[in-house]
Amino acid sequence: MNDPVNEFLEKVACADGFIFGSQVHFASASGMLTSFMDRVFSTNFSNDILSYKPAAAISSSRRGGNTATFDQINKYFTISNMPVVSSQYWNMLNYILFWNTNIPSPPSPIKSSDVPGAGLYSF
Repeated sequence: MNDPVNEFLEKVACADGFIFGSQVHFASASGMLTSFMDRVFSTNFSNDILSYKPAAAISSSRRGGNTATFDQINKYFTISNMPVVSSQYWNMLNYILFWNTNIPSPPSPIKSSDVPGAGLYSF
């Protein structure tokens, strides 16, 4: 059985840093990301594999809840002695749904295979 947590933990040692992101679900990160991070970061307490590796959080919402989600994800980092990577402003994205079909599609996302050594886990 493929287990994303075990796959992730195998790659942690060679990673320089991490970016975790989630859409806002009821003013918190998605349940899938929260479960994933609970398992990954509980492993860190026994073997200290994540300590001192930089990490960044990103949250995305239609309306509110970004700050709570951003804070929730960042707490995993601070509890695990990981430096939090900041920006000029909050790493939060608010989006609006457009119903106009004449709006061009955004460019295709970068695949993890396009970035050497990168691993992308999508929930």
